[in-house]
Amino acid sequence: MIANTTQRPLLFSQPTQPAAIPSLRDYQISAVESAIAELADHRATLVMLATGCGKTQVACELIRRTRGRSLFVAHRDELLAQASTRIEQFTGVTPEREQAGSYAFRSGVAPVVASIQSLSRPHRLEAFDRNAFELVIVDEVHHATASTYRRVIDHFAGAKIVGLTATPDRSDGSALGKILESVACQYDLAAAIADGWLCQVITRRVVVAGLDFSRIKTVAGDLSASELATVMEQEGALHEIAAPTVELSEGRKTIVFASSVAHAERLAEIINRYSGRDVAMSINGETDRDMRRLRLREFADGRWQYLCNCGIATEGFDSPDTSCVVMGRPTKSRSLYAQMLGRGTRGGTRCPVGDKTDLLVLDFVGNSGRHSLVSAVDLLAGSADDDEIARAKAWAEQSERPVEVGEAIAQARAARAAEIAKITAEARRGVVGVASYRVEATDPFSTLGVKRDYLTQRYGMSPASDAQIAAIARALGKILPPPDLSKHEASHLLQAFADRRQRGLATYSQVACLAKKGCDARTWTFAQASATIDWMSKNSWRRPSAGTVAAILGPE
Repeated sequence: MIANTTQRPLLFSQPTQPAAIPSLRDYQISAVESAIAELADHRATLVMLATGCGKTQVACELIRRTRGRSLFVAHRDELLAQASTRIEQFTGVTPEREQAGSYAFRSGVAPVVASIQSLSRPHRLEAFDRNAFELVIVDEVHHATASTYRRVIDHFAGAKIVGLTATPDRSDGSALGKILESVACQYDLAAAIADGWLCQVITRRVVVAGLDFSRIKTVAGDLSASELATVMEQEGALHEIAAPTVELSEGRKTIVFASSVAHAERLAEIINRYSGRDVAMSINGETDRDMRRLRLREFADGRWQYLCNCGIATEGFDSPDTSCVVMGRPTKSRSLYAQMLGRGTRGGTRCPVGDKTDLLVLDFVGNSGRHSLVSAVDLLAGSADDDEIARAKAWAEQSERPVEVGEAIAQARAARAAEIAKITAEARRGVVGVASYRVEATDPFSTLGVKRDYLTQRYGMSPASDAQIAAIARALGKILPPPDLSKHEASHLLQAFADRRQRGLATYSQVACLAKKGCDARTWTFAQASATIDWMSKNSWRRPSAGTVAAILGPE
């Protein structure tokens, strides 16, 4: 956690908004107000908005309402250029630049837009007073655990910090809690789609027999880049990705994410071959800057249908009319996948882009081995649990058409409900002579003192997993488990079963059996319950008298 040193109070102006300033959406206003509220009690807070939901707009409004000087820090040219333009629109002041050969005034009032690579250099950073800024905004803050960011944040000890990101989770496990103290706002992809700010996502999982990721090592939480490139650059895999891309994209403006520079170049070449004309081009971090800008502009203008890239069209790249994203770079990182997916999610019903209605995502899958690769289902599954997500992925993989994620989850839940119903029916057939009612003593919740969590069930808590249901069924014996268990409830029940075993108490089969004969065996030991059931079996299953029970139980 960063040191919460004594701060000068950060004063924000009233939220008056000149007509020339772009209007903010309701969730953006909420994000601004929440950030201001959090900064009253904390030094550093997080604003998480899904890609395409206007993090820069929120940053600009915070800068406009800050009475003192503000600093905006980012790590890419595109992010800095976008921020400079927007800040000027919001404030009417041209921000100063701290990047490469450009130097901002060390004292002044104009906002500063800075490259982290330049600003973190000791001779540049130390030229600024530690109290030079009231507010520091860190864009793509999931990168901020790096030493360069820490150096800047620690230097400006007098400033409040707002971190912006669409993807707060880091695949390498570095905790943002080292930088940020609170969360002001979380507005994720599923919520933005449901509210109509982003477009619907449909997914098609394409099985490629030649792809085998099973032997690839994991480095910093994701597939080894070099080993992944070796697999993806194989001639067979290239064709098995390029051909379906041309067939399934059906004229959509498409961004293709590749695993290496060579992979991007070869995919563009083979896509052109399958298309019969020049419709694809490639760019990467090694492409000349002017050429890169030219090709991105040409793609935006419609000169190219396919943009094959390696490490370029992720953060800070906008192409709202893109309606197909090809995941030719398999990943275990939710953060990276979300960045790639977000390049095509703009254009919801509340902010349409041309005639775009949805985003098609092509996931290419093969033998993943021990790796759990991220897909669109993972990001948009909402309250679905791991079992439902796995089932939804399998169903989408078998489908011969693109499907909405919600449809895949619904199919998974239906299949799971059918399996549970089958298991329940089989268990019911195995019950002989059980009364049609359940006495209180055989209710596991009543017996264990575990409360039913009806409210969390009603409002979307994940249902119990198949493994939990099976374990509960074993523990209950011939008593059927409740059909509407939540994962939370099942966990508490299983823990209570374990505690009961450890204390040597009667099993639920014993409790149920004895309850039918009027014996409350909830507090009996396993040995006491066994002895009583043995007596009943030898006496034509007669109900034991109080005296017989007392004799079996012995002195208390």
